[in-house]
Amino acid sequence: MLDCGANVGDISSKLARTGATVYAFEPNPLCFDVITKRFALMPKVHCLHNGVMDRNCVLNLSTPEPHAGFDSLETTVAASFNVGALQSPDYAVKVERIECIDIDAFVRQLGKRVRLMKVDIEGAEIEVLNRLMDTGAIDLIDHVIVETHEEQMPHLVAPTQALRGRIESLGLNNKICLDWY
Repeated sequence: MLDCGANVGDISSKLARTGATVYAFEPNPLCFDVITKRFALMPKVHCLHNGVMDRNCVLNLSTPEPHAGFDSLETTVAASFNVGALQSPDYAVKVERIECIDIDAFVRQLGKRVRLMKVDIEGAEIEVLNRLMDTGAIDLIDHVIVETHEEQMPHLVAPTQALRGRIESLGLNNKICLDWY
């Protein structure tokens, strides 16, 4: 099972309780520290300090600084590689360079089926899913549940609609759920 955008590991924990091997990808250093400690005694949970993208790369991860009653851990749910996603006069943004992995290559190198892939990667889900469909790696994954972010990032409305159309045209509606969460 793949947890892309694991945050503090709540979904990874639920997946691990099934006895599954879980790969928890989390780019935010604060959250990665939490999951590393949380799953230290669980050998079937592999914590990876990487973002998930459609290619290997290094990107800027923007995270809101603590503000208006939100502590540093609470602001991590809004961290994004999506340029301009966090522009606001209400808070400052911390930017860190983070290594991202090509999830397509990762899925292929596993050498076994992925039963479930959770994708909550703050706007990068469009590129990632299109890549998996382009290469056929989507056929190695049984189910994909995705939180889309077009409501928080209006520039993603048209690309998300196009992704929905592509999923439907390829007959993948039973495999890919874009309305998770």
